[in-house]
Amino acid sequence: MSEHGIRAARPEPVPEQSPAVPPGGSRGRLAAVGVIAIVAVAAVIVAVYGRGGGAVPAAPVTTAAAALKTEAGAAAGPDDAVMTMLREQAAALIRGDEAGWMAPVDPAETDTVAYFRKRFQVLRALHVSQFAYARGTAPVAVGAGDTAFSDVIYAGVCFSRPSCPDIMPEDGIELGAPRIKETFSFRRADGRYLITSVFASPPENSREPMPWQSGDLVVADGKRVTVAAAPAVAGRAKEALEVAEKAAVVADRFAGLFHNPQQRYRVFLADDKQWKRWFNSPMARENAVVGLTVAINDVQSEIMIKMSGNATRAELADTIQHEMGHVVSVGNLNDTGKKLVPDVHEEWLTEGVAEYIGHYPGHAAQSSRRAAVHQLVASSARPRSIEVPSLDWDDPKKINAYYGYGHFAIDCLAATYGEPKTVAFVSAMAREGRSDDEAATSAFGKPFAEVDKTCLAWIGSHA
Repeated sequence: MSEHGIRAARPEPVPEQSPAVPPGGSRGRLAAVGVIAIVAVAAVIVAVYGRGGGAVPAAPVTTAAAALKTEAGAAAGPDDAVMTMLREQAAALIRGDEAGWMAPVDPAETDTVAYFRKRFQVLRALHVSQFAYARGTAPVAVGAGDTAFSDVIYAGVCFSRPSCPDIMPEDGIELGAPRIKETFSFRRADGRYLITSVFASPPENSREPMPWQSGDLVVADGKRVTVAAAPAVAGRAKEALEVAEKAAVVADRFAGLFHNPQQRYRVFLADDKQWKRWFNSPMARENAVVGLTVAINDVQSEIMIKMSGNATRAELADTIQHEMGHVVSVGNLNDTGKKLVPDVHEEWLTEGVAEYIGHYPGHAAQSSRRAAVHQLVASSARPRSIEVPSLDWDDPKKINAYYGYGHFAIDCLAATYGEPKTVAFVSAMAREGRSDDEAATSAFGKPFAEVDKTCLAWIGSHA
């Protein structure tokens, strides 16, 4: 699973220088979920609160039919009945039937009731489009006979997608839909089984906890973007939605060029505590990172913003548009859930194109990172290629030079060869895993060495 982020998003100062809203529902009225709601202008903001049970599951997805796949083989007995029940619960979520969703939950278990009610509300607020369950292991009896047992259950989820991969592809490839892993406990009562408890049991290196599965969210819904905020930073949800809607207009333009259309963008606003927890992100542990795009199994991309690193409206707007640049340029690579996506480490390229989209329609020469790039190209350490290696992420000057230099490189390609050919070059390298020379020859009709030489000179005269 890949992730892309913006580091030192704030360049050094230059001297002188539902109920959730159902898909297609009304967006002009206020909807309160739980205990609090924040009024928004031209948007719906819903607060999704509730007591949490144990560790909560996460968000990923699955297409409808694969809900009953198992790793352990065919089910038998009470577990068959339970999986049928869970399949019916998943269908209730998609059709917006809260009563049907809550039907299999034991009403005597108040924490479990609160947990599932909150899950319904937040998933609906985030525009869940597919949801399914799958068994992970053979069930374990915890009571006499068949009256009680526990089972490892995967939940897969997709948001705002026309379709979603199977949770676990039949051929055994360990990709599939975005998913979470939890342990459900059941008891038999009045001729049927009820869910008594759920505990998260994430595999090592998973993306759990997802934002919607661990803690409360305040959700602001716009035309193209859904913003979900941790309560501590919910006061900026409206502001974030406003700048994100503007950024989405630019992102949509490039999504068309990359043939990677987005039905909706999701932006999660994190306080410092949630920033370190959500998505279990290694990059979030780097002090300089203030925004991340996390590609869940490369099926769908989620944007997470560190609000303490984006203190002003302008900073927030820059970071969100940069991250949307990642979503449209390198997101959604695994539409089937079975593709082994190339692990591209050409950050000069992926960050460069995100900067290009993030500042569009502005140019690299107008960026506040220009001063750092100018200093770099005028020094003895001047790069000898546009393919600069990753630098020391703890040094703000170097970070600004690196991101700015990548921006200049993409600017050069677009100015020299045109934007469509530049997008084709980026796609060939970042989305198809082709070499720089193969990509340059295919997109520009020239070997990369010639393209590299041209852009080195161009950057030297423009930075």
